[in-house]
Amino acid sequence: MYKIAVHLRNPLVRAFINDAETVQYGSMFQRIICITGPFTTVIISIFQSVGQKGKPLVLSMLRKGGLDVPFMFLLDSLAGADAIAWATPIADCGAMLVGILLFVPLWRKMGKE
Repeated sequence: MYKIAVHLRNPLVRAFINDAETVQYGSMFQRIICITGPFTTVIISIFQSVGQKGKPLVLSMLRKGGLDVPFMFLLDSLAGADAIAWATPIADCGAMLVGILLFVPLWRKMGKE
């Protein structure tokens, strides 16, 4: 599966823009962003599957607005444009930690039932 994703990076970016430098950045950003996304998505999906609506909303907002954007500005000022892509995995890790803290009480409650 990983090999397929690696080979589809450039064509996927080229589908939206055909500038060589932008395709190079887009491919690099895709690889970096895919590191943590699935883990956070699983935690959000768990809350949704048990009928909890507020927690997935909070986690999604925290992930994409509350942490991602501030980290983009911070990393851009500290390390330049190449570092911006790392804002999303950092934000995902922060949201994942909050998700785990929210999940532990649910797990305990489910174990007692």
